[in-house]
Amino acid sequence: MNLSTFLTNSRNAPRSCGAPAGGEKGRAARHGRVSVRRLPLRGMLLTGMLIVLLISCGLDVIVFLEGPRTDRIDDQGPALPIVAFRHNAQSNNVPEFRGYEVYYKFYDDDGGAGQNTFEADRNAVLASPISTGPSRLENRGYRRLRGRLPADPEGTERPRPLIGIAPADKDDSSIVVTLTFQADPDRQPPDQAIVYWPYESDERLRVLERNTGSATGKNFLPVASDRYSTADDDDLPAGLNVGVVLDRDDLAIGLFVLAYGIDSQTIREIYSEPVKLSYARLQKD
Repeated sequence: MNLSTFLTNSRNAPRSCGAPAGGEKGRAARHGRVSVRRLPLRGMLLTGMLIVLLISCGLDVIVFLEGPRTDRIDDQGPALPIVAFRHNAQSNNVPEFRGYEVYYKFYDDDGGAGQNTFEADRNAVLASPISTGPSRLENRGYRRLRGRLPADPEGTERPRPLIGIAPADKDDSSIVVTLTFQADPDRQPPDQAIVYWPYESDERLRVLERNTGSATGKNFLPVASDRYSTADDDDLPAGLNVGVVLDRDDLAIGLFVLAYGIDSQTIREIYSEPVKLSYARLQKD
């Protein structure tokens, strides 16, 4: 082989490694292939753009509310005259916090059977991981307690939350919210269940009403013979013989409480996890 033939074959031989020749680089560009050396630069540019977007738009701040501290007042036996809880000032002293909501459910406690049903409900509501908000309660048949001012006609519902904590009181850990289901002739109104915090006044008192299909409202005390027996009492347990509830005194009630607030960014309702308040027979008088 002469020198001319060797040089010709060397130029035409395939390259197995190393940087491409100038001719190959030009052909790659013409065929739309991207140079390996450009990828790191483009990756850096995309990463930088993402960082700029995150900084300019801002990240959402997630606000977590916590339930109150609960104290069961049960010195009057298994009936339910009073239940109370303390405002969680340490955790809920934030602008989003508004107050507390209470959910209830009636149980047929004839022979103590209601206790087993309540335990099943409680286990489902508080199953790990615990979910915030009232959805699990509602799935188990719980309803939000309604509240109105004493001067309001029955069926008038005040805006949420049921128990409003004023901005100036959010850091006050001495606030105790009391729900009483016992009639008291020395109190106004004397024959209705109420909630008050931290003292009885028009601003910090609500008459408690059941959340039924009735347009006129229903309270919790049997001041009339039809309180637990009318056709629109759809909050009563299915199959319960409501016509004799007032005589048997076996209607029990379960209560849960949640902290309530408004997300300032999304303007949506936010809640804490449900906290059990009580399970007991509803005292008649």
